[in-house]
Amino acid sequence: MPVKKKTCTFPNCTAPQVRIVGECTFCEGKFCTKHRLLEDHQCPGLMNAKKAEWDRLKGKLEGEKTVASKV
Repeated sequence: MPVKKKTCTFPNCTAPQVRIVGECTFCEGKFCTKHRLLEDHQCPGLMNAKKAEWDRLKGKLEGEKTVASKV
C-alpha cells in the first residue's frame, strides 16, 4: 500500500505539508510553503500573536530607555 503524503490543511490546497516551519502553533494547522505564514492561512490566532509580539517588543524597548544628560 503506497504511503499517502500529508497535504496542507488550508481549504482546497493539495500541496504537501512543510515539516517544522509549516506547523502553526496558534491554530495547530500544518501548511505548505505558500500558506505557512499566519497572514496567508488566515489564522484565527493572528491577533493574539500580534499582541504577544507587541508586548514582548514593548518590554524590550522600555528596558533599553536612555536618559539624555543635561549638560
